[in-house]
Amino acid sequence: MSACNLPYDIEPRQPLKKVLGEVYNITKEQRSFMWTKSAYVMSTVDRMYDKFKKDKQEWMGQVVVYYEKDTKKRYLYDAQHRLTVVILVLLSISHEWPVDRREKILKNISRMDDEDNIDPLDSDGAELLSQIGGNRIANLRSEYENDLKALNQILQDGVTSDNDSMIGTAYEDVRAFIKTLSLDEQTKFYKYCFNDIYCDIQTITDWDFIPEVFEKINNIGMELPLPVTAKNKLISQLGRGMIPVLRILFESIKDVCDKYALNQNHILHVAAWFHTQKHLEINKFIQDPNCLRDNTMESYHNFTKTVQHILSLIPMIKTHLNYSLLDKLTSGHEIMTTCILPLLYAYNDRLDEIISILIAASLNIKNGNGKLSLNSKKFQVKLIPIVNKAVSNGASWNDTSKKIKDMFREFGQPNEETFVKEWVNTCDNLTQRNTQMVKAILCYIWFTNDAHETIPDYSKVDLEHIIPQSSRIANGKCVDSLGNLTLFLGPNSDKVKGNRSLQDKPFSEKLQMYLLSNIKMTRDLNIYSSGFGKEQINARELLLINQIYTAVSKILFA
Repeated sequence: MSACNLPYDIEPRQPLKKVLGEVYNITKEQRSFMWTKSAYVMSTVDRMYDKFKKDKQEWMGQVVVYYEKDTKKRYLYDAQHRLTVVILVLLSISHEWPVDRREKILKNISRMDDEDNIDPLDSDGAELLSQIGGNRIANLRSEYENDLKALNQILQDGVTSDNDSMIGTAYEDVRAFIKTLSLDEQTKFYKYCFNDIYCDIQTITDWDFIPEVFEKINNIGMELPLPVTAKNKLISQLGRGMIPVLRILFESIKDVCDKYALNQNHILHVAAWFHTQKHLEINKFIQDPNCLRDNTMESYHNFTKTVQHILSLIPMIKTHLNYSLLDKLTSGHEIMTTCILPLLYAYNDRLDEIISILIAASLNIKNGNGKLSLNSKKFQVKLIPIVNKAVSNGASWNDTSKKIKDMFREFGQPNEETFVKEWVNTCDNLTQRNTQMVKAILCYIWFTNDAHETIPDYSKVDLEHIIPQSSRIANGKCVDSLGNLTLFLGPNSDKVKGNRSLQDKPFSEKLQMYLLSNIKMTRDLNIYSSGFGKEQINARELLLINQIYTAVSKILFA
């Protein structure tokens, strides 16, 4: 065992045949192996051949193997690129040899276990290798589709025409070099590869510490992912006996974040926030020698409960109808962890009101530098003390919501005329560059004014140009304005098909379809039955903006 007390062993100066003689399991979960460029491959082959001619040993580097004690299986985790080069050399030689000798070399490259259930005597070398799919060949695996196609061609006939694959190009260059050697020299070079090329075999026995081991044995600095650092920090504080439960905890974080497209760092950030009752960046939390306060199991269990509670809140938020609107309105800002999770953690029955306030705040848009961002430091500095006080002192929701609204009032409360003017300018830009945000704005107007109606899945709602974009009326700015946009559902949820079926037909014909809609905003287009042009588009835009102002004022400034 290594002196640094990390779970790995090193077998130094082992001949390559020891690596190739083992049965390895290589799965997608382990690091993928990218084939190196042909220039590097050939420079390595030239060096190997030069050492061979001078009767000198060649040093290949390190091979990292993960050994699973419970199943006694060995997984090839990482290897120097030179191992790839050696394998390509051996494959190239095998394809120059007669079938009987080819089988011998392929069996040396590929060691089969009892599960393979293949009789090598019934197959020639290439067919044998093709049947087992390269599973038992050290480093001959790749997640890249082009490489797999090229490898399959190599296994079948030794030729690849796939120019998009680095392995294909490299193999062709190596094989061209091998063909210049006599059969006798190929045989000697083959034996040299097995017996006089050496490596260090580094066997890791604890999966949780692979990044640290890899950093140590390669003597390089690595920036480990924060979840890995956090987990190992907890292990160092609580003891290695906690590895199984910590693994489960962090896997649950990863599973939830993968499912709902969230950043693990942000979830850990919120957990650290509420565990310490301080707004700490997660990396500062990890660096704190007392991140679990008194380092007791009770403190760890409290941290675990905090994480699990946060994870339980995420599905509530992500499946909430208006969250999808808020997510679009904030243009990808981390609204989940900046605002919603902290507030919902303290007030788990107030999700509707929390999201309503945040949507109203995001719609209270200012001009230029006065634009409010729910991700801005200025906003966070004001919100964080409010949330911290609510959590630590058990403040009522009424008191907290009032303080939050007061905070938003500090950013300015426009009158209706100013609000409408600013929004006209804003919409001119939005409709041409961010249709998803425009869709969210229209949905907000719809949901706010028609809450009694059945609200569908947000993802099924689409934007509809009332006057087609190809229309000759006025110019593109008019056609793309907010007043010329409405909502419609897909054919399974709504009879409205709009431009998708009527294309450039007159508004009078499209109106008959709009009247069948179950969306009031779309049905209300009936008031323009006498005609719909530039004047009506501008009037409708002002009407919609006034509805936004009414909703925002009711929530934030009433």
